Amino acid sequence: YDKYREEILLYVYSLCHSMEAAEDITQEVFVKAILTIPEHQENLRAWLYMVARNLTWPEGRCYCFSQGYL
Repeated sequence: YDKYREEILLYVYSLCHSMEAAEDITQEVFVKAILTIPEHQENLRAWLYMVARNLTWPEGRCYCFSQGYL
């Protein structure tokens, strides 16, 4: 968590331009990692970025807009 949190937070913020939403999504990324990370995940960083992108843009729509952050 400590190794990637800031990096993922900044990435999500760059996608949605809302720090509040970025913090919420970043938290969800790490909860999802704890619950579902593949056992032999070779590139954890890439997997976290993929989860962050998918949570920020579910079904091609910006999470930030749909949740009223922007």
